[in-house]
Amino acid sequence: MENMEYFKRGTVISMSHASMSEPTLTVVQKIEGHNLYFKLPMEFLKRNVFKGDKINAQVFGDEYELVINGIISDIDFKYPNYVQVCVDRIDKYRNKREFRRYMVNMMANVTLAKSDYKIYSVVKNIGFNGAGIVIKDEIPENDSKKLKIITQVGEKDYLEFTADIIRAESRGLYNEYGVKITYIDDMNKDILDKLIYKMEKDESLYVKESLK
Repeated sequence: MENMEYFKRGTVISMSHASMSEPTLTVVQKIEGHNLYFKLPMEFLKRNVFKGDKINAQVFGDEYELVINGIISDIDFKYPNYVQVCVDRIDKYRNKREFRRYMVNMMANVTLAKSDYKIYSVVKNIGFNGAGIVIKDEIPENDSKKLKIITQVGEKDYLEFTADIIRAESRGLYNEYGVKITYIDDMNKDILDKLIYKMEKDESLYVKESLK
């Protein structure tokens, strides 16, 4: 199948399923023909994901972003706990971003500029100049500027920056927002630089804890 060559062992993918309130991360273990095998995420067990279910996934690369549509053809609960997906289609889009995004799972608070109201969110991807976040709430268009975002990037480190929403999409159970960083001070820029450096060394940094 076209575009299967972009996958290899260790590729981090973001999986979405109708029963999950937000995407979950996992890692490709092997590729055989049209089949992808990846580690079983704990979220699949919590949300009753079964063989035969439709699923889609997203992969970020340096030049392209890939969107995969397929069907779960097997779930093996014995070690090493593989999920097999039979891929129906892969759509490839040229990455127009200035900097690559890295997939993460980081809790965050989003504060609107016009109030002190904090919204719990999850940062799903991040790069040097922006991020992707998911929120249950819908942020009104007139509150889409100068959001203050604080996210935990380690046991003791917190990353804080100001951002504008540049993309908004409803995903049914949650809302997905793409934000562009408009202000970050030197201390937080250093934290972000160190985070990206770690992700470049080990892209699965924020995946391992969510796997069975």
